[in-house]
Amino acid sequence: MIQSKPNQINNFIVVTTCSKRGYLEYGKNFLESFHLFNETIPLIFVRDQEIDKVQSKENLIVIQNHFGSEIELFQKEFFHLCSESNFKLSPNRFIYKPTAIVSANKFLDGTNYKYLVWIDADTIFKKPGLLESFKRIAPDDAQIASVFERFNSMNYLEAGLMIFNRDHKNFNEYIDNCCNIFISGKIFDFMEWHDAFIWSQLMNAYPPDSFRLLCKEFQIPGSHPIAAFNILADKMDHLKGKNKSLGFSPEGRTILKNLQAYLTNRLQNF
Repeated sequence: MIQSKPNQINNFIVVTTCSKRGYLEYGKNFLESFHLFNETIPLIFVRDQEIDKVQSKENLIVIQNHFGSEIELFQKEFFHLCSESNFKLSPNRFIYKPTAIVSANKFLDGTNYKYLVWIDADTIFKKPGLLESFKRIAPDDAQIASVFERFNSMNYLEAGLMIFNRDHKNFNEYIDNCCNIFISGKIFDFMEWHDAFIWSQLMNAYPPDSFRLLCKEFQIPGSHPIAAFNILADKMDHLKGKNKSLGFSPEGRTILKNLQAYLTNRLQNF
């Protein structure tokens, strides 16, 4: 299901990707819940493999990853260097994200979408209002992207949601550099081999204030800022790691809220 460019109804467009296994585990829930609550936001799903039964939606555009052959070559040449247990040393898993972002941006050539929003596919959506939230946290004209930098807690940003400014003069350079570091194999020259670390390192190449630092601006604590951020937490939940089996993110919640979410999830899956 390869589709034509979307009819533009606002300045924001979302992109995500996942493997065939990831689609069955969480990607299908992403697409269904996104459509349920965000019909006015177009969504690009970048696929690397044939995924059956992707339900056609009015706001869904399915495209191929432009870097399929480069990814295949990377996997053949460098798979033996990649860790199966430590995500920080598993570039074979994370190469799909920057290549999907660049693929989506190329697809959008000739359109006027100003903001390209990356959201990890292990996210679920809970209520309407996401577009209004994006507008509140989008980068300004002088900024390349809005990021949850969380540098008080970790040495790399939260890459589960990033809002890129496609009109910024350095936007293409920023995403292309991240993509090229992966597909060229230069990723192995870094201390950690995942996209969040590379995005963070590349930020240092630009002048101060080139990025909107959401954790600093809104005083968001901890290592899971999306779950702790009141502007987003009620509308989406990035189910990182073991949170996928829980069905919710306990970070940033009270014990009572966690118990309510746990019981609700158990009942829904009973």
